[in-house]
Parts: sequence; C-alpha cells; structure tokens
Amino acid sequence: MLFDEPKNIAAKNDRPKLPADFQLNFEIGFLFNFVSSKSTRFDLEPVLIYEVNGKREYKRISLQVEKGLAFLHQLDDALYEDLLEFSDTKLLRWMTATGNRFIRNHSGTWAHVSARELVNLRKHYIDILRKLWPVLTGWPHVFVLTAGRFSNTQQTPIRPAPQPPEFRFSADVKNNLILLKLTVLLNGKECEPRTRGGFLLEHDGHLYLPSDPSELAILDLFKNGPLSFPLTVKREVVRKYILPWMDRYPVTLGSALKITVSTPSVRSRVRLSELNESNLMVRPSSPTMVPRWTTTTGVGMSASTAMRSN
Repeated sequence: MLFDEPKNIAAKNDRPKLPADFQLNFEIGFLFNFVSSKSTRFDLEPVLIYEVNGKREYKRISLQVEKGLAFLHQLDDALYEDLLEFSDTKLLRWMTATGNRFIRNHSGTWAHVSARELVNLRKHYIDILRKLWPVLTGWPHVFVLTAGRFSNTQQTPIRPAPQPPEFRFSADVKNNLILLKLTVLLNGKECEPRTRGGFLLEHDGHLYLPSDPSELAILDLFKNGPLSFPLTVKREVVRKYILPWMDRYPVTLGSALKITVSTPSVRSRVRLSELNESNLMVRPSSPTMVPRWTTTTGVGMSASTAMRSN
C-alpha cells in the first residue's frame, strides 16, 4: 500500500500537503475492498491513479499515513473528513465512545471482539456511506475487489447506484408450513442480488446501499432463503414478523393464512378542556350529553369532572 508507514493522521483542519515541487499528474479513485485484512473484511480505500510510460497504474492510499493523505488534497473538506471516518483512528474512537469492544496487538492492527460488534460496525459503515454515497454515485473512478489481491495494473469498475434497494414480503401456507419470502427490488425490478460485506448489495455491476441500518437484520434473516414455521406458531409469526413489516414495507398475505387485516376506528370518549386558565374539565364527547358542573371541589357534578390544575 502506498506510503504504508506507522504515522499519526494530521490534526483536523490541518490537512497534509504535497511538496510545492511535486510533479505527477494523477486522479483519485475509490475502492470497495471486500477482502480487506480488517476483521470486518471491508474497507473503503482511496486509490491513486496515474500513468507510467503510457500505462495506467493504481496504488492504494492508506488513511493511516500523513504522506498518503497529502494526495487527497483534491477532495473538498467535507468529503475528506467523511472519508477519514474509515480510518483506524476514527473507527476505534467511535467504538470506544459507543461501548463496542475490540482487541489490538503490538503491531497496531485491531479486531472486533464478538458478533455484536461486527453488526454494530456494519451499521456504522452504512451511516458513513450514506454521507459519501451522493458523491460516489457520480465519481468517475470507483472499483471493487471481491477476491484475490489488489492489482497495480488492472481494476474492476463498479457503479454505486443512487436508488436504495426496496424490500417486499409475502406470507403463505404450503404443506402445513408458514412460508415467509423476501423480494428485493433494484431500480424497481425484482432481482436476486449478492450481499457484499454483509451490508451492501451487488447486482449487474452496481452496488446498492440500504436506506437504513436496521435493514441489515432483514438481509441476515433471509441470507439462506425463505423462512418456514409450523402453523402452530402462527400467532407468534404474525406478531414478530408480519405486523412489524407491514408498518414499513408492502406485505402480501396468502388466503390460506386466513388472516384479516383491519384498522379499527378510534373514537374519543372523553374530552379535556381548559377552564378559566386555572382548571381542567373532563367531559363526555357525545354532543347529546351536556356536562353539568359547579365548583372545582366537585359539588353538583354529574356528567363531567372539573379539576384544579397544579
């Protein structure tokens, strides 16, 4: 990796700069590295792109090294700061502040402690990428690495898609089993994308970012295909899965489930109003019932109650 030396990142608002006499025509790209040496197996890395003797070459830029960061002077301050959220310093600072445990060895490398930290890190990645995504969707050089080692001479291009994936669910009964199925729509079309890094979806040369970190639980739940449950736990399935999904996503219910969805109308039975800026009056909402009251002590009240406010 380019300038991979153990040095501290420059302080905020004091961005590293290239020497005034530095001569090199280059561009900056971004690499979605899904075979990273990090314990999460993911990293977003800037890439230096330049030509040598008419041939294009690529070098990864370490976010941990000041010399490498100097090549990012083309990026505006907001993009630069958002990208630094993927540096080890910022990630470990976030983990410490949020109570996520990690271990670190003498060489400086680190790893999350348990599956809980891995899930939280992936959610954090989504939060960071949501800030970077509008820029990445229009960036001319974006690459992906899903296997093998990084190549200095050839890269695989990828396009971050501007539209997030859409989720739809269906529930039906087959062979006395309740079947729950997830359908993923990309750009409005039903697809079977591949999950990358446990939190991004890839299909047809595009990467898709979930609209919310909570959707990681859905991807993990259906990672092995549709879910099946015995009919005897129908009530639990409806309560745990179907009803929460219906609050956010389209859900299709098969007739064999024999479930009727209804929304009861809510009627107010009692009305609360203010009286003389010092009392609260509770009365029936029916217009045919006229409340009768006299004093705040309750004497003479029948259909309503007046209470002195504290």
